[in-house]
Amino acid sequence: MTYPLLTGYHTKTRTVTWTDNEGKSHSSTESYTDYSDPIWENRKGTDGYAELNTKQGLPTAPSWKPEEAKESRGSWEIIPWVEENGLNPNEVTRAGYGVEIKATTKYTTDWETKVPKGLEGTAKPIGGELKGATEVRVYIWDTNGDYVTSIGLVKTGGDDKTATWELPEEHFKSKFLDIYERKFYTDIKAPDGEYTF
Repeated sequence: MTYPLLTGYHTKTRTVTWTDNEGKSHSSTESYTDYSDPIWENRKGTDGYAELNTKQGLPTAPSWKPEEAKESRGSWEIIPWVEENGLNPNEVTRAGYGVEIKATTKYTTDWETKVPKGLEGTAKPIGGELKGATEVRVYIWDTNGDYVTSIGLVKTGGDDKTATWELPEEHFKSKFLDIYERKFYTDIKAPDGEYTF
C-alpha cells in the first residue's frame, strides 16, 4: 500500500520592514517555518501477509487407529509425491478439495508524531487517528489462469491495528457430511496446475 507521510514543513523567508522612533525605515530578512505548508512524501509499506493451507501435510490415520483421523483425505498420495518433488504438502491438494485462507494485517504509522509540539494554540494533529485494514479480499484464478471469483474475508480476531481475517464460514451438506467451515473448494474438473490467490 502507499500512504502519505508528513515529513516536515517548508522553510521560507520574509522581509520585515519597520520604522523607528526617529522615522527612519529599516528592513531585515528572516527565515521561518511555514506550518501551513507541510511537506508530504508518499511511502510504500506492507500491511500484512496471507497464508493458504490445504492441510494435506497431516497424515491420514491408519485404519487400526481411527481416533487419529485428521482432515487430509488425499495425504496418502500427496505426501509421498511432494517429498519426491521437494514441495510443501500444505500448498498442494487434489481437485475438488478445500483450501483455507488466513490473512494477517498489521498497521503502524508515525504520521501524527510529525506534527510540531508547542504552546497553546499552535498546530495540532489534523487528521484524527488512522486505522488499519477495514476490508481484505482474495482474488482467485484457476489452473488455466482464468479468473474464478473474489471473496471478502471476515475479521476473526485482533483490533484495528493488527487483525486476522479468514474466509466466511459456510455450511456444506452432502450425503456424507454436514459441516460448517471456512474453505474455498477448487473445481473438481480443474487440470493439474497452480491456482493463484
